[in-house]
Amino acid sequence: MAKKNDTNEAGQINGQLEQNFKNTPESDQGGAGNAAGPAGAPSTEELIAAGAETSRRQLAEVRETLAKGRDEFKAMFPHLAAAIDAWEDSDTAPLAPTALRIVAKVDGFRRAGVAHSKAGVDHPLEAFPSPIQLEQLFSEPNLVVTFISELEKEIDDEK
Repeated sequence: MAKKNDTNEAGQINGQLEQNFKNTPESDQGGAGNAAGPAGAPSTEELIAAGAETSRRQLAEVRETLAKGRDEFKAMFPHLAAAIDAWEDSDTAPLAPTALRIVAKVDGFRRAGVAHSKAGVDHPLEAFPSPIQLEQLFSEPNLVVTFISELEKEIDDEK
């Protein structure tokens, strides 16, 4: 009677590799040697083109979402949005605004939890972390509020 051979998942028969089951790069067991891929698979150029098309579609979706978000922001905070647009259109646009310069038309006028001076005071943007506070400041007719950058503060400090 012949002895039964037990074959495991690695192709071993009783602890020995089966002659026909070799894990070589040339085998079709997923090794690095078969660079062509399975028959009927898309070429590299087709994959690149498909990836580029997907990227274009995703970028268009992102732009649409950003435009929608920007429109909603402008609707919720029209004065702040106008101040941001004015900053972006100015000569200082390459610099990020770092502070607000607030000048009150009436000395001691309070808005956004702060008493403001006729002399004007520079406040770091962090002092008003909420867009609601910034909208209150920019929409207040008794205040003149402008964005300023660190560079502008340094130039004014030298004067």
